[in-house]
Amino acid sequence: VYGLVAIAAVNGGSSSINLDLQNNTISNISGSAGFLGNSAGILLAGAALGGGDNATIVANSTNNVLASGAASCEIVADAAPLLGGGSSAGSVTSNITSNGGNLTDGTTCSPYLSDPTDQNNLATLSSTLGPLSDNGGFVPTIPLLQGSPAIDSGVTVVGLTTDARQASRPQGSAFDSGAYESPYTKPATSSLASTGQSTLLLIIAGMCGIASSIILFGVIKARY
Repeated sequence: VYGLVAIAAVNGGSSSINLDLQNNTISNISGSAGFLGNSAGILLAGAALGGGDNATIVANSTNNVLASGAASCEIVADAAPLLGGGSSAGSVTSNITSNGGNLTDGTTCSPYLSDPTDQNNLATLSSTLGPLSDNGGFVPTIPLLQGSPAIDSGVTVVGLTTDARQASRPQGSAFDSGAYESPYTKPATSSLASTGQSTLLLIIAGMCGIASSIILFGVIKARY
């Protein structure tokens, strides 16, 4: 019922987990809630049983696609009762931070994946993902279908030159989000001329000193 799970539990000291979640595709998470709570694409949980104990989990998310069909991001504030103990007597810190390029089909990740290049609540995300299948390489992958919002929506990752199939990255105008680098490119945006807007009006606005700009945004280390 979970995609990626990290649990930091400590009794007498400190426990710290740093995850680098990079270019993963997590899809079709389903089933009843597990012992840690709701089904989720990414779930973090911590327990600090001693008074001076510290449990810390930080998941750094880059270019991940979460089309889980369930809650995409779930943080359990205190996992001690769920692990058979009382409430944590120490300090528990859990957080998902964004490095950009993440896409989700719900709103549960919005508080964490809030980089300008992240896209949340994409209703069509699941329908633009193919089935898990052999697309070459050593592991099965979930392909990005033509028109997927994940195409060319990733941020540049230094040193990342291939996808999970060992196909080269990037192949379009930018990195694709997820584990699969698609041969398709994102459709070009409409030009001002095709929108019916008056170019004369734009020229006048420019002469009046009004600047107008359009900005286009677009380790668990195993990328599959």
